[in-house]
Parts: sequence; structure tokens; C-alpha cells
Amino acid sequence: MLTKAKLSNVDDSGKPGSDVFYVQFNPNEISISEAVASLYSMENGSKDPKVNPVDTKKEKQVLHLSTTLFYNTYTSISQSSYEDIRSYIRKLYPYTNVGVETKEQLKKICFTWSSICVIGILEKIDVRYTMFSPSGIPVRGEVSISIAGEYYGEQLQTVNPSEQSELRVHTSFLDALRDYKDSENWKNLAQQNDVKKARL
Repeated sequence: MLTKAKLSNVDDSGKPGSDVFYVQFNPNEISISEAVASLYSMENGSKDPKVNPVDTKKEKQVLHLSTTLFYNTYTSISQSSYEDIRSYIRKLYPYTNVGVETKEQLKKICFTWSSICVIGILEKIDVRYTMFSPSGIPVRGEVSISIAGEYYGEQLQTVNPSEQSELRVHTSFLDALRDYKDSENWKNLAQQNDVKKARL
């Protein structure tokens, strides 16, 4: 069984909330680094160290998680209708905190995948569209995100077996991208591996 990575809101108690959305494909790589929390957005007021100097002895450590999420709704050259991948990407926008002016207004996000659980502020989101339908609808792309927060590991895991998916269903697209440098070979790869009802 495949454990899908997911993102969610954070409730008032500081734990993952009920507004959950799963990634379409699990990421290939995750980068995690730790640094003094001098850039933890508005948690420390002004970003100017001259205005609010950071005491590194008292300051808590902030973990930075970076990863890239892949989205794809293109399945065949003969398909006649196309699903816009922006409907998936827009779920991240409420966590960009655009227009927020105070710490109390900050909306935190939780990234969870197996034993990895990070809760913090979505610092960056970069979207790159790599394929379009004949009418210009984005059908393939990737989103690079960066979250500054704290690591909770397995403390907050709430995996629901009914929300799991079969491993082979979700790996063909990324395997083709890795092995052939061309994600359009995902169906051929799935058939070679004898995956029944091959899908993305």
C-alpha cells in the first residue's frame, strides 16, 4: 500500500486540521534544513535585524522543508477533454498569507508524509506549467514549495487506511520521467510491469 503525501490546515490547537488535500504524485525529493528563526516571517516582527535583533541563544530553531509537487491530467493524445491542473494548485493559495499584517492572522500549513510531519508557514510557491491542451489549458506542471516551521515526526500521524492507494497506480508517471526523461512513456512502462488498468 502506498502512503500519499498530504497537506492540510492547522487547527487552533496547533495540530493538522480537517481541510486535507493529497498530492497527485508523491515527491521524488524532499530537502530539509534547519536555521535560526530570524526569517520566520512575522513571528518575530520586523525582518530588519537592526529593528528586532535575534538572540540566537533564546531563539527556537526553525526547520525549512522544500519539495516539488507534480501535477498531470494528460492521459492520451486522443483525449477530447482536458482537466485544468490549476484546480489542484489553487488549494495552496489560501496559505500564501497574502495581505496578512499580524502574527495572529497567519495561516499555517501542515505537510505530512509517513514519518515526516512539518507544520509552519508557506514561505514560497513557484509554479511551472510544462504542457497545455490545444486550447491552452494547463494539463501538466510542477509546484515548488518551501515551508518554514517545526518538525513533529510521527507525533501527529493520523493515517486513514481507506484513503490509501495502490502503489503501482501512482508510480508509473514519475518512473517514466526518471527512466526515460519523458513522462509520456508512463503507460508503456506500466504495461511492461504488468500493471492492470494502468493509470497515472
